[in-house]
Amino acid sequence: MTPRERVMTALEHREPDRVPLDFYAVPEELAALEQHLGLTPQPDPNFPHYMAAHEALLEYFHTDVRFVAPRYIGPELPTFEDGSFMDVWGFRRTVTNYGLGVYYEFLDPRLANATTVEEVDAYPWPDPDWWDYSVIRLQCERYDRYAIIAGDDGNVDFINRASFLRGYEQVMLDIATRNEVLFRIWDHLSDFFYEYDRRILEAGGGRIDIMHFGDDYGSQRDTVISPQVYRELLQPRWRRHIEQARAYGCKVMHHSCGSTRRLIPDLIATGIDVLVTVQPYAGGMDLREIKHLYGDRLAFHGTLDIQQDLRVNSPERVREIVRERIEVMAPGGGFILAPTHIVQPDVPVENVLAAYAAALEYGWYDSLGKSIKG
Repeated sequence: MTPRERVMTALEHREPDRVPLDFYAVPEELAALEQHLGLTPQPDPNFPHYMAAHEALLEYFHTDVRFVAPRYIGPELPTFEDGSFMDVWGFRRTVTNYGLGVYYEFLDPRLANATTVEEVDAYPWPDPDWWDYSVIRLQCERYDRYAIIAGDDGNVDFINRASFLRGYEQVMLDIATRNEVLFRIWDHLSDFFYEYDRRILEAGGGRIDIMHFGDDYGSQRDTVISPQVYRELLQPRWRRHIEQARAYGCKVMHHSCGSTRRLIPDLIATGIDVLVTVQPYAGGMDLREIKHLYGDRLAFHGTLDIQQDLRVNSPERVREIVRERIEVMAPGGGFILAPTHIVQPDVPVENVLAAYAAALEYGWYDSLGKSIKG
């Protein structure tokens, strides 16, 4: 099978030749892996997704998906004397060094004190015209063998993105009080991404297989919102985006960190095909149970936990974990093996290599069937 055939077969809840694979990591971990393997990243301005420069590494791991994204051509973004900068959303961010690498932390939520929808309307929202979508076709041509995903490099995320403007606590209060200020922010986010995604899908010419959406609904123990809140406030907002993706023939992938167990039936009802990412140690996310209960209607992406599985174990134990994950999640299709989040610099290179070597050894469905029966 080609990588695309492998992924799409799995998402139809049929068994492909082997379990599809995905991989992503922070720049520091990517650099460590490439140095270890003697690989060189190849940046290309026509391929702006952050993983695109690491094609050789993705080929080494035999991953089956590729991401496409438009190229930013909009106004020059402001920078400041303290080293902070403004991103396309008007979020001021600063570089924070945490010892092993850097993160871009958010400063000064600019709508934290807004009390009227007029203040929200006056905010300098980005314009879909600020991106060049013509590069999407070139990306699709290069990645023709693979399952192509759009949206991963920035798409609708109602709670997260609003929190950069309001602050997370304020967003939670807004949800509890049904604050129209938050809802107007959500309207602007939704309208922008509906047009942004439309242009991506049009440029893809029918070749994009999966639209990637997301929001973080889970903590380590439980969901941060109730199913009732999801059904009332978020499900109706997601439907227009999912209907648009379906109109272009796409499957729908939805990311959420943490425990999403209480929301899974509602995510399925909303039209989600693939849940990203499945954290096996989060509350209620017992893999055997969710596979049994929902595996005929929902595909699962992830299960290799970056906090425990990949970070603290020996390579030998990582291999065993990969085999366990495959044996539980792979039967009947509906599974893409991947890390549960972007792999961090505290994950040993040897463990990443062991995980993907094991996936290629144990992930073939002919041997999987024999292993389960044995």
